[in-house]
Amino acid sequence: MIKGFAELLTEAELPTPEASLWAKTIKRNAEELNTIINDILDLSKVEAGKMELEAIDFNLESLIDEVRTLADYKAREKGISLEFRVSPLVPSVISSDPTRLRQLLLNIVGNAVKFTSRGSVKVDVLMERDQKLKFKVTDTGIGIETFQVEKLFQPFSQADGSVTRLFGGTGLGLAFSKKLSQALGGDLVLLSSSPGQGSVFEFSILPGEASLNQEPSSAGGHAAVPNIITQIRPNLISPLAGVKILLVEDSPDNQALIGRYLRAAGATVETADDGNLGIEKAVASSYDIVLMDIQMPKLDGLSAMSELRRRGYAKPIVALTAHAMREEKERALSAGFDGYLTKPIDRKTLIETLASLSF
Repeated sequence: MIKGFAELLTEAELPTPEASLWAKTIKRNAEELNTIINDILDLSKVEAGKMELEAIDFNLESLIDEVRTLADYKAREKGISLEFRVSPLVPSVISSDPTRLRQLLLNIVGNAVKFTSRGSVKVDVLMERDQKLKFKVTDTGIGIETFQVEKLFQPFSQADGSVTRLFGGTGLGLAFSKKLSQALGGDLVLLSSSPGQGSVFEFSILPGEASLNQEPSSAGGHAAVPNIITQIRPNLISPLAGVKILLVEDSPDNQALIGRYLRAAGATVETADDGNLGIEKAVASSYDIVLMDIQMPKLDGLSAMSELRRRGYAKPIVALTAHAMREEKERALSAGFDGYLTKPIDRKTLIETLASLSF
């Protein structure tokens, strides 16, 4: 929520350049805090064996291209080169968890770019005889002293305390990445490093064989919602123009933030403070979409949605919740929700999801 309101502030016409700088500082630190929280949650889940991994067919080439595009922006910003080299022995389609592999590759490549001020970062993708898929990341960055290596994969540790002050970070990235690569059937190791000359990290996963009778998904296995929106409303500045939305949410702050996002995208928004009021408003008026918070006083969102479905309400109802676990999403969708959005709300995902359901 802090990030959301800070984002609105950065877009507003503030009275002084100094005020704009303050707003951007709040937004940046809110994003960093959110990253720390997500890192801690991810690490705790994988250590407790609670992280559920998918095994689906997907296009590895597309995933690599996506990571290259994301990392190249920061590399060009720093004036260093970023090169990906893929062995011809690497299959174009594999079976694994695309979301976690993307996260893993971004962590390691992002680290290399982060700690390299001049020179290059090279990523070699190889298929070994043991059938493991390996990613070797070579940088010309700051390097690591021999005595610092033992702390490298420990949570909340960085090789040198001054690194945190200079480059930021929590010291969770490598610890989580090692655990994640092990969960995917491989490992993460430091092959070599020299202070002032750079490092070579390598991680591996054990991919399954892709099914021959299935159409592989694109880079992450995600539905191409932006493409759907483009087909429906090409070049439209207000993607939700003409869409009437009922926001059922007990928090006034969330009502204000989400309502602002939706109205800025062209939607007409009405609100209800709890599930009972949400039901009354939904059946009494004509809405294109109902955006329903799960946890509310008096009547929760799941019960309110179930009652609306019992009454024959057929319009899309999208769940809004702080629970990001995959099983929670599956439970909500199987119960009758048409979509699932997690807090803190990502503005782009919110608009794309509602736009894809409104026509």
